[in-house]
Amino acid sequence: MSSLAKDKSGDVNSNKAPKLQLEREGRRQIEQIVEHVKAVPVGVKLIQVAWTAGPVSFLALQGGYLFAYGHLAPIQHVFYFVTYTCIAGIASLAITAFYDHYLKFKQKLAHKNVVSILDKLPDLIIATRNLRIGSMEGYERRIESSAQILNNPNASPSAVRLAVKDITLDPDLAESAEYIEVLRREGLHSRIREVYNSAFEKANEAYEALKEVSENIANRFRNRMLGKAPTLQAGLPRRPGFIGRVLSAAEEDNEALMTPKDAIDLFVLTFELLCGREFTLLKVRYKGRKALTLAANELEIARSNYKVSSAVFTGRIKAMMQFLNQTPYLKNTELGANELTKPQRIYLALQSFSNEIEKNRVSLGSESKIKIEKFRNNLQDFSKALRLYSSLYKARRDLLRSQNLMIKAWRRWQDVSKPFRTDDDHLQTGRDRLRFSIQEQNISLSDKKKLKMAKEMVEILEDIDIRRVGQYLIIRSQDQEQQLTMQDIKRLTIDIAVCLNKYVDIALPDVQLAIDSTAAANLGALELGFSADAKAGWGSSSVKEVQSDVGKTAEHLAKMIVEEYAVELDEGTQEFLQKSYGANPKVLAKLKPPTKRAKFQNFIINRNIPSVTAPDRNWAQCCDRAQSHLKRL
Repeated sequence: MSSLAKDKSGDVNSNKAPKLQLEREGRRQIEQIVEHVKAVPVGVKLIQVAWTAGPVSFLALQGGYLFAYGHLAPIQHVFYFVTYTCIAGIASLAITAFYDHYLKFKQKLAHKNVVSILDKLPDLIIATRNLRIGSMEGYERRIESSAQILNNPNASPSAVRLAVKDITLDPDLAESAEYIEVLRREGLHSRIREVYNSAFEKANEAYEALKEVSENIANRFRNRMLGKAPTLQAGLPRRPGFIGRVLSAAEEDNEALMTPKDAIDLFVLTFELLCGREFTLLKVRYKGRKALTLAANELEIARSNYKVSSAVFTGRIKAMMQFLNQTPYLKNTELGANELTKPQRIYLALQSFSNEIEKNRVSLGSESKIKIEKFRNNLQDFSKALRLYSSLYKARRDLLRSQNLMIKAWRRWQDVSKPFRTDDDHLQTGRDRLRFSIQEQNISLSDKKKLKMAKEMVEILEDIDIRRVGQYLIIRSQDQEQQLTMQDIKRLTIDIAVCLNKYVDIALPDVQLAIDSTAAANLGALELGFSADAKAGWGSSSVKEVQSDVGKTAEHLAKMIVEEYAVELDEGTQEFLQKSYGANPKVLAKLKPPTKRAKFQNFIINRNIPSVTAPDRNWAQCCDRAQSHLKRL
């Protein structure tokens, strides 16, 4: 697919035809959603029927009278039907005109809402990427910006050269990468191998060095050097747990619990659903004896809740580490970091942070406004760090609680299923025991839901008065215009997530796991300058191109059944999973029920959770003293 916009260097051919086609496809996508509004109400149809029935009934009256009595109907009856027909016709025309006007207005408003959202969501994605990368420094910024370019299926040869130069600092490798990209676009793969071989040693050294920084960027670099560009079919991987982190930030009113990448993933997911993305949720259903079925369902629910709680806990640690990385206090704990867990390092960093706040408070006077302002900013960071740590401590308690429930459910399952096990501890299945079935559930937005959600999202965006001015997103705050900040982005992400949850139930653990296991649409080619129709076209085509890989989900379910319930997969079951969901036959063949001892040991290993020390009371007291001191200055 050709690039939609000309590269600044001028080496990408600008082709207007593909863009017009995409805009036409985008308009078709928007019209398809708005089509729901065009349905004529049943009441209007009934009135139209009554209107047409008047004259028809009049003719029937005259014909009936003539056939029955040999003469036409009396004049009084004729006047009655003429009056009836006129009144019914005028009423029908008036009501039809009213509804036509009302429906046109409603359709126009719905079209405006859909266009507005499909236009602004990509802008928000691009703006958030820019703010996220802008908050980084040095080599990390170059790595992330280069990753964005290399992830773009339509990146120009000069863009690929720039990205490779930024991550390797080698002009020769960058030139080779540009040359390879030109050859790839022309389909000259035999020449690509020749160019790659000539740069093999440097490319391999750069690949090994990049692996220590980021395996993802290292693989992207190697694929580009081999002439393999990302595809829309493969999409991009999602970060597990991003929905849970955003919803946790909404629940606790703490934006620091989510990351900028979580905001991007949530915007992409919303855009995908509005463009028609569908996700397949696979669930195991249990049939057979009631006791076995109840125990199995209880274990399944407990396991899903445990996975979500585990993802939330891990996300809180990441958010805390990311926040403290902006301060010098976490770096002070690097000495001996290999012997410390991340929560222990976080605790020591906060202890150091608290000591520094207390020290500065004692020495702070009213003579220096600069020092006061710096102290106020540090105090705000410290207060936010305390809220983050409290959330982390709470998340571990929730994880322990869900873990204990899972252990109880697992033990109950062991007790209930014991009479139905063989000597080697394998579960006996059958009609009078326990049977497994896979239930498919579609996760998507109907056109009616899209219209409702688009209307709500427009109201959310209007509340903060967000709009694009040139290459920037501007919001109006207190009668002043200012550029969109990351804090604005996170607040908006929370509002959109709450809105989305009304229509898709993204708070459900099974729904989150189903979405996490899929690839996201690759929207790297979108630009701020595109029209709303072009963005809708790109979104629609990107969503359609992403391959729905349910095979891995099916393999995961099969692994869970085999390992947790000690059931062997017969040939018929394996063949069913292969044909129905595309599961890998080699993966299925390797699944064997574990022995009782091995299963118990694996279960115990999975119970390891790093401890989190309770927040020190002195931290909150230190914060209160500092705030009181500032008020007196």
